[in-house]
Amino acid sequence: MNSTNLLDELIESIPLNASHDRTDRNSSAFSPSDKPKLFITPVIRAKYNEPHKPGSQATLISARGATGKTVLAQHLSHKAKQPLWRLEQDEAVGAASLIRHLSRYTNTVEPYSHTDKLPHAIIIDSFDEARTRVSSTSWDEFTATLVEAIKAGIKLVMLGRDRTLEELWIQLEENNIITSWFEVSHFDSENQKKYVDCKVKADKTDAYFSARNTIISSLKQSVGGVAQEEQEKLVGYAPVLDAIATLLNEDLNYAALKSEFTKDNSRNIEELKKVLIHILSREQGKIGKLLAKDLNIAPSLTYKPKEQIEWLFHSLYNTPEPNLSYIAPEKQAQYREGVQEFVLQHPFRNEHTWASSVFGAYAASTTMTGELEVPSISINRRDIEEIGGKSGLLLDFTNSANRNIEIDEEQLIALHQSLLASEQPNSSLIIEDNDHSNSCNVKFLGSREDEQDVGEYTLIPENDKCIRFAAPIEHLTVNSSRTVHFSSTNSDSTLTIGPDVYIRALNVVIEGGVLDFSRRTGGPTSADCSDSVVFELSEPFQSNIQLRTKPATPDSFEIRCPSFSSLQYPWHDYGVAVEESDTDVDWTSRAIRFLNTLMGLTRNHGHKGDRACYIPKLQGRQSIKRADFSSVISLLENRGVLYTNKQMIFIDPSTEKYRFSGKKAPGQRSFEDVKEFWQPIADEISNIIQSER
Repeated sequence: MNSTNLLDELIESIPLNASHDRTDRNSSAFSPSDKPKLFITPVIRAKYNEPHKPGSQATLISARGATGKTVLAQHLSHKAKQPLWRLEQDEAVGAASLIRHLSRYTNTVEPYSHTDKLPHAIIIDSFDEARTRVSSTSWDEFTATLVEAIKAGIKLVMLGRDRTLEELWIQLEENNIITSWFEVSHFDSENQKKYVDCKVKADKTDAYFSARNTIISSLKQSVGGVAQEEQEKLVGYAPVLDAIATLLNEDLNYAALKSEFTKDNSRNIEELKKVLIHILSREQGKIGKLLAKDLNIAPSLTYKPKEQIEWLFHSLYNTPEPNLSYIAPEKQAQYREGVQEFVLQHPFRNEHTWASSVFGAYAASTTMTGELEVPSISINRRDIEEIGGKSGLLLDFTNSANRNIEIDEEQLIALHQSLLASEQPNSSLIIEDNDHSNSCNVKFLGSREDEQDVGEYTLIPENDKCIRFAAPIEHLTVNSSRTVHFSSTNSDSTLTIGPDVYIRALNVVIEGGVLDFSRRTGGPTSADCSDSVVFELSEPFQSNIQLRTKPATPDSFEIRCPSFSSLQYPWHDYGVAVEESDTDVDWTSRAIRFLNTLMGLTRNHGHKGDRACYIPKLQGRQSIKRADFSSVISLLENRGVLYTNKQMIFIDPSTEKYRFSGKKAPGQRSFEDVKEFWQPIADEISNIIQSER
């Protein structure tokens, strides 16, 4: 039932007035509608997956804002030849509103005494606007007249947002009225194209169709990491399609437009942001006038996009309400009361949550970036983690600000969750101490096809001596003199770690009941060090957490620390000696360890062509200092071992035949097997380290 478009069933449920040809048009607010100029069939479903009830006396049709409810109402009225009651054109509704319209329609004083003249059905639109104009008493009196009309044999088809119709539904149920409830969702793939085509004035050439299809497809891809149905719901939302049409109307160089959306994901995100701002602006233009009417203030000051987002967070997460200092103190209570209904029915939300992960991610991003002048809003850790974990969009939106943003630890975790949800190949989070302050430098690394995305942030830890992080712990590099504190986000206190974790820190504290090592779906982890979990600590590691699953391979988990032999059970099986900086160092060993790390991290997963890894990731996972590191990379470039591009290191194809495993894994080439090629290079690396020590 959920996948079925029920428009035909909906139309068939409305009694047809086949003999009605006079179309009493004595009221613009209450008369059969002409055929709408543009009607594209939306996806219509049964609310709550309940089938349409045969013999239903009332039909509710709900939809969020800007989904085309009014056009649908016109279409239904035209098809059934039944009157459309446009509530937005009534100054106010009350006990006498319906009887007044029916009297005019039937040209009688007592319309219910002339059943032959009564319409068999009435389509009623704009419930939400009507509700805001009247008191609760007047509204109750008005809805009572609707019940009376239904009992008199008139089928009512009522369109509005969920919240308004929900109250009405309860009232209908209490009066034993058989009620069906439909929901307007979005435009499906074919009708998305149809809708855009109808809005674009330019000639429909092959270049146009190609550009149109590319833009629609790229916007869907820009919200990757969410279910296909949700992608369709977002792009199939009328304001999104309006934005696409606007773009195609304004930019007639379709070949260039197609190329731009094919190559540049950042453009997709920017266009998506424009679409979202358009929705917020539309709400302000529509609602601001209503709210400002009795407040003696300019509509442009009320219900701005910034304020809408603050109200949404206040409503959903109980954060502080927006600053209303632009409204006279004696009028603020009136404004608060008026705005509540619109916040509850905002197109960004659905009941007690966001209508789409897209809306939640964008709203949360504005609290970090300050875009739209939204201030930083303190959101409960689990709530912001949930927003981040829905999709990669939270990170995409914050990265698009193109500047270094200060974040706290809860925001860091949410952005990491978003990175993981994006499922980008070679994605990783790098955290390093800032040498000049108590903050940390943070880099989110990801890749889309051949493009490398790097988002840079500044982490302000709550405690100068500790960095707090939460599960899942994967694709993470930390290089810090602090203690790293891991905790579980699960109610059962299970903490999952790996793959691809490297922690160089004072110590690691793991808080939780049970520790699980993650395993890749393809089976045991490979011998590559990128799949490993490594703790390189200055202090001996201790933890009371229960180890439920062992690492996938014996050497895929290492605890490198002083006095590793004193590690307690079960950790002693994973202890490895660590080099002490103040002792004589085997520099050749350090050089080989660097090459081991390079071999392990460079992979072709997610990249077309040569094996690669992020430079910041390699830098964070080896012990060569920053200045020496640059010299080593230059050496390897000069020797033809690798080449660099932006933030990436690529293994030169000529070196591939000398590639070895950083781990001594059975069946894989070791350093000893290709020592003739690599030993001279290792010696040169050692000389650089020694000379610059």
